[in-house]
Amino acid sequence: MYEPIENFYLSYPSSVCVLGPSCSGKSTLMMKALHNWPTVCPLRPKLKRLLLFYSIWQPIYRQIRDEIVPSDCELLFFQEEPTETNLSTLGPLAENEAQLVIVDDLANKVGQKGNCIERLFTAIAHHAGAGSGAQVWLLSQDLQQGGDSMRCIRKNATYLFLMPAILNGNALETLQRSLF
Repeated sequence: MYEPIENFYLSYPSSVCVLGPSCSGKSTLMMKALHNWPTVCPLRPKLKRLLLFYSIWQPIYRQIRDEIVPSDCELLFFQEEPTETNLSTLGPLAENEAQLVIVDDLANKVGQKGNCIERLFTAIAHHAGAGSGAQVWLLSQDLQQGGDSMRCIRKNATYLFLMPAILNGNALETLQRSLF
């Protein structure tokens, strides 16, 4: 099982980008956060709803379903990018409840017509009015993929995690210039 996370707190609502190559620990970080949800998100300790969008099914998703997420949490898996239709399942919450949207390995869909990944970061993750809002996670391998839409996502992300990698120095310099 996953060990407790110490000194790792996320605000709610918020948006998180976890960027790094394959096998760099993106999914492990997400799993640790889910396993330790009440500690990681103390303002909203009860996870009521989890929407997970993915490109390829991974065994780790079964572990999320069977071992990590509480049984009273509404858990929905989508093998597609977020759309207005499937995001309509997000809804009102009680004061201590949270909803989480995870977009795993779909950054290549950012900017495509009908796609809502950018909207997750510019609106949904930042508006907690009337008991709604969400925490949004984007797990991606590429800093530059997605053009202007990905740049918008990076600029609107509340948290940006860069996983260990042997990076081209130019890519990191470009990211630094776009952030500051």
